[in-house]
Amino acid sequence: MILTKNTNILLLGLIILALLGFSYSNHFNNGFYFDDSHVIVSNGAIKDLGNWVSFFTDPTTFSSLPANQAYRPLVTLMDAFDYWMAGNELNPVYFHIHIFFWYLVQCVLLFFLFKNIIYHATQHKWSDYIALFAVGWYALHAANAETINYVSARSDSFSTLCIVATLALYQNRKSRKYFCYLIP
Repeated sequence: MILTKNTNILLLGLIILALLGFSYSNHFNNGFYFDDSHVIVSNGAIKDLGNWVSFFTDPTTFSSLPANQAYRPLVTLMDAFDYWMAGNELNPVYFHIHIFFWYLVQCVLLFFLFKNIIYHATQHKWSDYIALFAVGWYALHAANAETINYVSARSDSFSTLCIVATLALYQNRKSRKYFCYLIP
């Protein structure tokens, strides 16, 4: 049976996904550490999802420590959502699953971003494989472990996701025509 290029890419992508799942399999049971104490554990603002409007108007909702309060409304909203999903409990598993989900979305978007860049640079039969290799290298690289394992560092991985989404949308003529790249 001869496999098509798309089937090969899908199978290799699933292998990378399995390796990624294996690499991060023990991270889902990590607790809250360091800055998580004031951003999540003692932050009363995230304990009520009804506060979501104040996340966008009041930077004090980000942290219980005045010196660490910053304007990061989407991060605070995600923390509140995860707290709500955990049944209004401080269960770090929900936070880690959410962070990992957005990391997977980021990796998928990176594949399309790299694929498009390589396609415009050179039209080669291995272009899709090179893009997939680059995504696999990025996804499995140990440099990303801190932002994925450390709940308070989700702002780094989520801002990277937004930048990748912006670039991917900008590459597409239709979304660029309607300025969709401005959304992320």
